[in-house]
Amino acid sequence: MVSDVSPSHPLGGSERMLWEQARRLAARGHDVRVVNRADPDATAPVSVERERVRIHQFLADRRSTTRFITSSIYGARRVVSEVLAREPADVLHVHQPLAGYGALASRAGALLPSLYSFYSPAPLEYRSRRGMTARHRAGFVGATGTAMLWAIERACLRRAGLVHVLRLTGSRRPRTAARSGASSGSLRIGQSC
Repeated sequence: MVSDVSPSHPLGGSERMLWEQARRLAARGHDVRVVNRADPDATAPVSVERERVRIHQFLADRRSTTRFITSSIYGARRVVSEVLAREPADVLHVHQPLAGYGALASRAGALLPSLYSFYSPAPLEYRSRRGMTARHRAGFVGATGTAMLWAIERACLRRAGLVHVLRLTGSRRPRTAARSGASSGSLRIGQSC
């Protein structure tokens, strides 16, 4: 599994979804490894095991939006390649676009069957948080960040072998995923609990 968020401290919805899925697969006997961006306060990458889930983190450079995006992509690419060189995997399951693109575009990741879990469009999530953090900016910088996220998420949706869309009752997410670049043949719709 590859994610922009950390399952180490599941605070938000994405972290909880990732952690619940990872730990339940591990409880059923699957070998689960998660590669994710380290928590914002981390000073070094960490590898830990929790409830039979091995978590491998990489640091992101948070000094600017450009550095943050590129270090997230390249950090994921590097760690996914290292983890897969030590132990092969059966599938690459991507949860968010920055780390996901790094994994899907890596030589090692490109050789695996892949699944992209689409919960909501990342650019719209970014835009909805405008002003909530220093990273979620308004104006030209915010518009540029949103445009970059659209391009990166579209690239992920095109590279992934299958796209799993979590569909909430009355949601338009399947249509949004298709508009974001997922081919209709790769979409699989799952109902939420």
